[in-house]
Amino acid sequence: MDKVILKTLVVCSGNFRDHFPVDQVPENTTVLRVIPKLGINTLNLGPSLRQLNSLQELRIIHSTIPNIGQRTLWGLKGLKILDLSFNNITRIVEYNFDGLSSLRQLNLADNSISSIPSAAFHHVEQLESLSLAGNQISDLATRIFYKLNALKTLDLSRNNLLVIDQEIFMDIRNLQEFVCVECGLRSLKIEFSLRHLRVLNLAGNMIQSFLQIEPHILRTIKNLDLSRNQINLLTALEIPAMETLHLEKNNITEMDRNPLEPSSKLRELNIAFNNIRDLSGLFLSSQPSLQVVDISGNMLNQDQVQSLLNLTPGLTSLQAAGLGLVSVSPSIFQGTEHLEKLNLSSNLLTDLQPGLIEALPRLVSLDLSLNLFGGLEAGFFNSVSSSIALEMVYLQGNPWICNECKIGPLLDWLDKSLMYWGTCFLPSSSSCLRCAEPSNLRRTPVSQLVRADLNSCSDPQPGFNSMTADVSTWSQFTVIAAVATVSFVITLTVVSRYRHYGVYLTGEKESSGGLEEILDNPVYALDRNQDSYVNLKYPSPI
Repeated sequence: MDKVILKTLVVCSGNFRDHFPVDQVPENTTVLRVIPKLGINTLNLGPSLRQLNSLQELRIIHSTIPNIGQRTLWGLKGLKILDLSFNNITRIVEYNFDGLSSLRQLNLADNSISSIPSAAFHHVEQLESLSLAGNQISDLATRIFYKLNALKTLDLSRNNLLVIDQEIFMDIRNLQEFVCVECGLRSLKIEFSLRHLRVLNLAGNMIQSFLQIEPHILRTIKNLDLSRNQINLLTALEIPAMETLHLEKNNITEMDRNPLEPSSKLRELNIAFNNIRDLSGLFLSSQPSLQVVDISGNMLNQDQVQSLLNLTPGLTSLQAAGLGLVSVSPSIFQGTEHLEKLNLSSNLLTDLQPGLIEALPRLVSLDLSLNLFGGLEAGFFNSVSSSIALEMVYLQGNPWICNECKIGPLLDWLDKSLMYWGTCFLPSSSSCLRCAEPSNLRRTPVSQLVRADLNSCSDPQPGFNSMTADVSTWSQFTVIAAVATVSFVITLTVVSRYRHYGVYLTGEKESSGGLEEILDNPVYALDRNQDSYVNLKYPSPI
């Protein structure tokens, strides 16, 4: 029979000034959390906490505690979790933790600690997790982690360290996770083995090359985050154990041929928001283990996306936002029947080819927001309604043209579907589908339209938004070319007609609409009622 451990939890969410009423807390309390819901506390740690000798977890957050004090928590031998984050602690000394022999987790993040002496934590030899993130530490003392042989997780993020000497890791060789986000690091060189290290997060630093990380570290890492660094070349990596690799928001423009091939366990790859224009050399053979890929924010065409999909048959999530795609053929998803999440937002799509939903039978989420859809065919919405797996289609942020033929299929679908029910209750809701055209309906929620009041499809002078929603990219070029040609012919005709005329200064006042006006503005000479008159309506900001 399993042993049942009963815990007494006390949560204090009010505001306290200078004094916390420990005497009102039951002596058998095992979990005490002092976390104000609003504002901050003004507290000092005092020896009165010792009377709660059954404590296993103590969290005092947002309470402006200036220091921990000498042996303040002495006698709390059963305390396993101590969280003093978001306070004003400025320094740590070794006697702060004297008597806490059972402590496993210590969180001192987001204080104002600027210095920590050597062996500051030697009283808490059982410590497994330590966070010093968000302080003002610029230098780590030699043997600072002395006797922390049991430490598994260390977070030094948001300290301006610049350099971490390898001697720092001498006493924590059993470390499994090291996090140093935004530490100003340019490299991580550790000559000796950290054979248990599996998670390495160095996001937001100044690392320019994989060569600046010790190769033997990369060989054992399972999860590596080097996002928001300054890497410009994806070199061939020896990462046989890698499962998750984050390289987003670097400046990668080139990659070695087949750089990730040695990794047969890679499940998640994020190379979003770089300057990658070619994916053909990323993989040369099938990657059946790869399930999640994010290629958003790179200039990649449909063929590049297809080359990736052809080698990732087990893919369940594809983030392909902001690639500049003007069309997506259902055929590129052939062989990716496991895909559950597809993000095509922030592209230049104006319509969808039939069969996209049918090509992805397990699709749960489809993001088409922030494209150039002015309307979608009824067949698309019929496919959405018929899909057994599909739970959400994101359509917000498109320039919907609210006339009968363009918005009709969407209105019919909204009447039957609950996906967008209630999204326009709040005026500022970003999920609300709104009209872009005509101008008298701009910003009107689509769900509030009255079909009888909609313009017919033949109404003249569509705006630029509706034009881009009606035609494909090539059609847009054709229209622009036609308009330019007509303008050129008109100009040439007018100039040719008056090329022999001389202009003499007689001192007489020119009449309004004379020859000078015609030469300066040939369109001026056209009658607005003539068939050749071109009226270009430029869009107003939405």
